[in-house]
Amino acid sequence: MRYLLLLCVLIASLAGADTVLSRVNQVLESGEISVDQATSYLVHSVFDKSRIPEWVLQGTASDPCGTAALDKATSLLDQCSGEVREELLTLLSRPEVGDPEYLYDSPEGWFVIHWTDTGPNATSEQYVEQIADAMDWSWQHQCIDLGFEEPPSDLGLGGDDCYDIYMLDCEGGTLGWCSTAGDPSNPMGYPNSKASHIAIDIDVGQWGIDQMKETCAHEFQHAVQNAYAAVEPSWFKENCSVWMQNECYETNHYADYLKSGENCLSRPWYDIRSGAMYHYGASPWPMYMEVGYEGTETVREVWYQAAIVEGVNILDAIDVVAESYGKSFTEWLADYGTWRWFTDDRACHDYWEYEESRLWYSGPYVFNYHRFSSYPDSGDHGVYPQDTYGVHWILCDVSDHPNSWLQFSFDGRDYRDWIVGYIQTDDTYENSNYSWVEVTEQSAEYDVAVATENWTEIVFYIYNNLESSLLVEYEFTVDIAEGMEEEPESGRQTNLVFESN
Repeated sequence: MRYLLLLCVLIASLAGADTVLSRVNQVLESGEISVDQATSYLVHSVFDKSRIPEWVLQGTASDPCGTAALDKATSLLDQCSGEVREELLTLLSRPEVGDPEYLYDSPEGWFVIHWTDTGPNATSEQYVEQIADAMDWSWQHQCIDLGFEEPPSDLGLGGDDCYDIYMLDCEGGTLGWCSTAGDPSNPMGYPNSKASHIAIDIDVGQWGIDQMKETCAHEFQHAVQNAYAAVEPSWFKENCSVWMQNECYETNHYADYLKSGENCLSRPWYDIRSGAMYHYGASPWPMYMEVGYEGTETVREVWYQAAIVEGVNILDAIDVVAESYGKSFTEWLADYGTWRWFTDDRACHDYWEYEESRLWYSGPYVFNYHRFSSYPDSGDHGVYPQDTYGVHWILCDVSDHPNSWLQFSFDGRDYRDWIVGYIQTDDTYENSNYSWVEVTEQSAEYDVAVATENWTEIVFYIYNNLESSLLVEYEFTVDIAEGMEEEPESGRQTNLVFESN
């Protein structure tokens, strides 16, 4: 056990903040703990952390949303022993708030809120009324205004057909959760559709009324997702729930995930499917789909495509939707690598639909060994190679070379698929251009010369685009090339203007 503890702490220090969910997933896959233990730890990470061993908790960050942990626990229930399954299913299905239990109907009649004013889950009717109003607006905006599926009836499991909200003292740091355990399956006619119920922490209000409202929007989006396909992975569920916070409210607490910790800007080399705290900090992925195409309808269509096919298929669903716009998953991924570059001080509102991107400081992270201003020079993948679908940005200052060409020579690990692109920007970031290619030759080599005229920065970006257990290795050189008459044709060249929705 001591070895396991040290191993987990080491993993956490290298990869960033673990959560109980990511920690349990690691040791369950390695066979260090049983399914009974794993399921119990996940459930009690939300309900009672005192029942979890210290080595599981040490060094972990608190998940603000307990949904991912409970989704995983629910998926494991059928593998648990009968006694453990019965105990945990009771907690997961319909929690008890206390005695007396009061019922409050939301003004629009969509929700019934279960609460008490005594015991550990005690709260006030005034707070319950605020929750009811925030939940009603979440339903109105997400389902009626934006056209997402309404959460289906639970067939009276909470006492009637209204959607049930439970006011609980959630375990430290958890603001709320959504569970499908014990609820009816396939109620919308989709293969993996499920009814659900939500819990909201009685103390979320201590973070302010705005945080409470965004939490309601976040958890209700999970209920909507479950109406489509409850089995889809937590990374995209959390991406979309954080994105939906911003769709429902203008208070911008969603952006807190993009200002610190693990996110798609500070940890760009992570797989876009990463969990732990990263999946909260990757809301720009559905934002890209929204801003670049047909608005929120684009994300809604992804969920529909996931819903109509049995099993886990979110990547295929994204690819289907991308193709409906004449692109592909790979093209969306390449564009997304460029899209994230223009954040924080690089945000330009003349062509950047999401003006809030200026809030996403400190913007895209570039390793010191991927920054260049004198040439020739060279580099490689460095200490943190990309995961699948992870990106590295390589920043080249060409302000001292105004009428030249920057030669970039890439040599990646053979027999892998790579995306190699570049971005040209001026010092105002008001003018930009980008191009990229998919490198599929077995040699994985690619050369390009990029004009420096009128540009002050050229940013090369590299994606690993193939799943494999092999180390993602590459090398490159950069050099100033004089006297070239025209730029070699390479990849797709596009002005970074996204159409207004």
